[in-house]
Amino acid sequence: MAGPKPSVEGAWEGTWESAVNGHHGRLRSVVGPAKNAEGDHSFHYHATWAGILSGAYRVDHRVKAVKGAKDQWSFTGQHQMPKWAGGLYTYGGTVKGDRFSACYECKLDKGTFTMKRVKP
Repeated sequence: MAGPKPSVEGAWEGTWESAVNGHHGRLRSVVGPAKNAEGDHSFHYHATWAGILSGAYRVDHRVKAVKGAKDQWSFTGQHQMPKWAGGLYTYGGTVKGDRFSACYECKLDKGTFTMKRVKP
């Protein structure tokens, strides 16, 4: 019996880290199915920081298969946060098999996300 078709969909967990101020924490995401023919997916993120704080938000990312690469996708997106939290965040990253890596940037911060696929 064949397994599920590889994709970016599903649950992910790992960490995030700021390159500006050293803040870091746990990061989880659930990626939903494609919403349209352009490849937009909802990424529901949940992050922790400072050991006691946490927050959740949803971002639509446009996902595209990387030509000539097996089980590899690139994605981009943006999300408007309050001005005090950095304003407009932009995202770009890749999923290679069971590994998720991305960069984020806003006026106040920039950093990385590193996650692995959660196995059922």
